[in-house]
Amino acid sequence: LESRIRKKILARFPEHQFLKIGVVQGNCGAGVTIWICAPDFEGLSLVKQHQLLQMELKSFGDEIHKNTLKPMSPEQYRKKKEKGLLTEQ
Repeated sequence: LESRIRKKILARFPEHQFLKIGVVQGNCGAGVTIWICAPDFEGLSLVKQHQLLQMELKSFGDEIHKNTLKPMSPEQYRKKKEKGLLTEQ
């Protein structure tokens, strides 16, 4: 599942600067967490940023039980990194 999500996200956000995907399999579907920094999110509200990511996850239907989305613009990413809120591990 993770590799398919990664492929879909990379196709939609080819100019991304950071992408981290976490998947935890459960009995009724997977829990997915996505951290992504891309210029596509610049100037968008958090709701709009989430909507862009949600559109890409729709095709996975019932495979994903819940998701946590952490989209950010390059400027938001820079500020969080400076504050030590992000690691690229």
